[in-house]
Amino acid sequence: MCKHYHVGDGEVVGMSVGEDTAVLTFGALRVVLSRKRLADVFLLRRPHGVDLRGRSLSEKLVALRLATGLSQVALAEELGMASATISRWESGVNVPDGANMCALLDLYGISSRSLEV
Repeated sequence: MCKHYHVGDGEVVGMSVGEDTAVLTFGALRVVLSRKRLADVFLLRRPHGVDLRGRSLSEKLVALRLATGLSQVALAEELGMASATISRWESGVNVPDGANMCALLDLYGISSRSLEV
């Protein structure tokens, strides 16, 4: 199961950062994160206005990456893999496995329904 959360528009109402942790407040919801995870959250890419309807999975992956301003190399670094892997996904040679699909969904902040063909 992917770690994917939606909290309204994702607007952080309050934030306090300690030496090792940070607390984000979304209305009544409080989230405690490590400082590293906090950096990951704020580096999260959110593709806006990308129409994925009628596209193949490989075309959707390209559109999402481009909408977030990432190169194949940068995306590969974020996911901890070789850029050739990203290239194979985007050319339709291979598809992401379950763990990598979850990582992409989490990175882009989208649901798995967005990538259904």
